[in-house]
Amino acid sequence: MSSSPSSSSSITNSSSSIPTMTPISHIVSIKLTPDNYPLWKAQLLHYFRGQDLYGYLDGTVTLPPQTIDALHPDTGAVNNIPNPAHSQWLRQDSLILSTLMSSMTEGVLAQIVSHATSHEVWRALETKFSSQSRARTIQVRTQLANAKKGNQSANDYFLSIKKLADELAMAGQPLKCDDIISYVLAGLGHEYDSFVSSIYARTDHVTLEEVYSLLIVTESRINRHHLSTPAPLAEANIVQRQSQQSNNRGRGGSRGTDEGTPIRHANSVSSQAIVAAEHPLSSSISAEPPQPTTDPTVTQGNTRTHAMVTRSRNNIFKPKATPDDVVRSSVAISVVLQLYKRATM
Repeated sequence: MSSSPSSSSSITNSSSSIPTMTPISHIVSIKLTPDNYPLWKAQLLHYFRGQDLYGYLDGTVTLPPQTIDALHPDTGAVNNIPNPAHSQWLRQDSLILSTLMSSMTEGVLAQIVSHATSHEVWRALETKFSSQSRARTIQVRTQLANAKKGNQSANDYFLSIKKLADELAMAGQPLKCDDIISYVLAGLGHEYDSFVSSIYARTDHVTLEEVYSLLIVTESRINRHHLSTPAPLAEANIVQRQSQQSNNRGRGGSRGTDEGTPIRHANSVSSQAIVAAEHPLSSSISAEPPQPTTDPTVTQGNTRTHAMVTRSRNNIFKPKATPDDVVRSSVAISVVLQLYKRATM
């Protein structure tokens, strides 16, 4: 048949017109997991639109019929021949489907492996992750409302807010620029109050890029100010330590004075009382008071006692006994001499 060469040539030409696809491994870096569908979808969406293949995913490029009617050029008879567009579509859709599957993790791939076309897989993923996307959207909005800079750098804090806003945009709920700026300013600390006030006082439109630049400059000035100002903590610790040492010395000295003075006073009184009790005649022998002496020993019977007394647990003052070789008190000697003089007169 003469139609065979023309048919085969048309199939060959149509097959060679299939566009080549850039390897997805060089473009898509995030594989689909149960938690990152919005990010994964954003990557694949731009990739397939750039390849002019998104119609296969959304169903606008449908599968052509498998056969078509063609007229014989010589006889004019209608012949049913294979449709080259059908085979071309299958080849292209298989490439797209393979690209989708290669960008999924094993757990997700096991749930869509039964689907035959890229459109079926795309729709199944949207249905599966739609409920999770709504829940994630609520969670992202809560995170934005509670976001705080804390110990993060200004760059990290701003990027975290921007990432959450981008995630909402990929889920189909983009935020306005003013809303994102409000979330950024709401999470700053009190040291950024002047910066926040200056942004709110602006009457012209403020972009995210401008807020980011001003935030970085403000952070740099705050850090420079903290480095130039000496921290008073070390000086305060030194003063407090010196004060505590002074108080401890003061309490120690007063304790020695308060406890030592009454004991010495009691000792002196007790020594005088002991002398008077053991020598009652001394007051009637001479009107002259005895001269003070530095010898603290007195006589008590056959035992010499020391004028220094000790205090027992019951606060009873007792004389302290001394050995026999200690010299007698000068007071006792003077009393004996006076008695001897009176006896010899």
